[in-house]
Amino acid sequence: MGAGDRFPSLDCAQCREFLSETGWTLRPLRLGVRRLDDFMRHSFKVMHDEVYTVKVRISPGWARWVGEKIWHESQKAKKNGDGTLELSFRVAGLDEIKRWVLSLGPETLVLEPERLKEMVQEDLRRNLAQYGKKPLSKQIMSVSSKYLVNRA
Repeated sequence: MGAGDRFPSLDCAQCREFLSETGWTLRPLRLGVRRLDDFMRHSFKVMHDEVYTVKVRISPGWARWVGEKIWHESQKAKKNGDGTLELSFRVAGLDEIKRWVLSLGPETLVLEPERLKEMVQEDLRRNLAQYGKKPLSKQIMSVSSKYLVNRA
């Protein structure tokens, strides 16, 4: 049995059979709350950690698109006179919302907390370091030319 075979994805019937065959039992998860919804309320997606207030500013070009969606139940939106959109959230942990911010690229700016700004900056530094000291346009050309095929 390989490592991937030890913990297969199981439906309920398979789970009961698996537990019966292995003699394993499931312990109830003690969360200190009455319902899982209460426990996960501040999670941006699935992670759970310390609760933070996060504020981001979305560029005018993306404000409508980003503002049309409810990203989190605690979301509050404020349209600014310059066309930008400020979103605030109360989220548990910063890793997931950091990925979300990075996915929006230069169209978003973290206003707070400072820790999230630092996390985004560190990830961007690491990304830039991967591409060396060449100007970005030369890097794109060298990467692109590597995959180009002369069909003449």
